[in-house]
Amino acid sequence: MIDALWTRLSLRHRPAANCFLLFHKCGNNYTNALHRLDRGQPYVRDVRMVTARRINRPRPGRIVNFRCRNFDLACLVEHGLLHRPDARFVVFTRHPASFVLSATRYHLRGTEAWARRTAQPHLGGQTLTGALRAAPDEGARQIITMTHFPWLFERMVSFVPCFEERAFLRIRIEELFTARDPAYYEQLAAFLRLGDRAAFRRALMAASPAFKPSLPDHATGSFRQADPVSALAPAARAYYAAHWQPFTERLGY
Repeated sequence: MIDALWTRLSLRHRPAANCFLLFHKCGNNYTNALHRLDRGQPYVRDVRMVTARRINRPRPGRIVNFRCRNFDLACLVEHGLLHRPDARFVVFTRHPASFVLSATRYHLRGTEAWARRTAQPHLGGQTLTGALRAAPDEGARQIITMTHFPWLFERMVSFVPCFEERAFLRIRIEELFTARDPAYYEQLAAFLRLGDRAAFRRALMAASPAFKPSLPDHATGSFRQADPVSALAPAARAYYAAHWQPFTERLGY
């Protein structure tokens, strides 16, 4: 009975939702930095597929921004989000080869606790960071990254059929992190329908590496690589062509 009452209240009082669909550390860190710069916008920092029902809960504010980590399209369907007339979805994509370059360098550092501590069966029981550090060369390390992360891009490409729909805006990280034209950020702010659009546009710009004197500590700078496939080591390039090229084609890179 309590669950049924909660559902009725949610449907009646839930605010409009902006869902930031994110699949990589750059987008996640950018979104958190954005909302630290603009604290006037209601923000739910960490929603995962298993907690997606939280988006339908009543919250103060006319529009709420939700950081949705590693969703796939089926999750939006399951929770009745896809066809909500008051919902907007921003899908942050990244060139798959750029991701491989970046994730390999980043997880080699051992910054993430899960990558240092969680044994991965598909890596022979090693942790991701342990496997990367034990690899003999950069090509082997990049192949380990591709062995570990295909599920992430499978979820990302699930949204490709939605890119042309009115409720969706696809943002390429490579553009977001290098664009200096205010009109680019105005497009994103307008799509989100926020009250103080100018303030949010300024925050969108201030959070981008395009306007920073140096990169944040977590960044590797791989998004600046003009041809990330050619930057892969030869052995990794062959593995990429055999296993990851479909992601590149589906995403239009």
